[in-house]
Amino acid sequence: MILTSHFITLDGVVQAPEQWHTSFDSDEQIDALRDQLAGLDALLLGRRTYEEFAAYWPQQGDDVPLARETNGLHKLVVSSRDEVGYQPAEVIAADVATAVREVNRRGLAVGVPGATRLTRALLAADAVDEMQLFLDPVVLGTGERLFDGDVGQTRLTLTGTRELPHGVVHLTYRRPAR
Repeated sequence: MILTSHFITLDGVVQAPEQWHTSFDSDEQIDALRDQLAGLDALLLGRRTYEEFAAYWPQQGDDVPLARETNGLHKLVVSSRDEVGYQPAEVIAADVATAVREVNRRGLAVGVPGATRLTRALLAADAVDEMQLFLDPVVLGTGERLFDGDVGQTRLTLTGTRELPHGVVHLTYRRPAR
């Protein structure tokens, strides 16, 4: 199972959420993210997201929300690099198709946190089983959007909505049964 998760604005921007999302944080949102992580066997990360995680998360103590959960999860890195230092981690492939086959072969539940390019590639490969979006009530007008690019048509069914503080809506979409 592949689950993607993004902070997103009303106009679809997902780029640099650390610059606009923090004013919408809440304990309820942290709880939702903690629940999300608890249901996973691993994180599936592209090279850029892996490098961002490796630069931040290992330095965070258990007092930082989600640090223990994030640091403890196995990381599967889609990259051509040979080794990764932020453990537990392994490079599984240099391309998305191989990564998806490996995830499916192992029967893993993996989360893709905020990796925009990887999410697009997974959507194009029809490999996303669930999308969770934290929709923030802000329009930025500029920035990288989640659904830019050629992902093709993807049908999803809304399976959950939850209103969170500060006007954030947590949306859960799943791929319909085939």
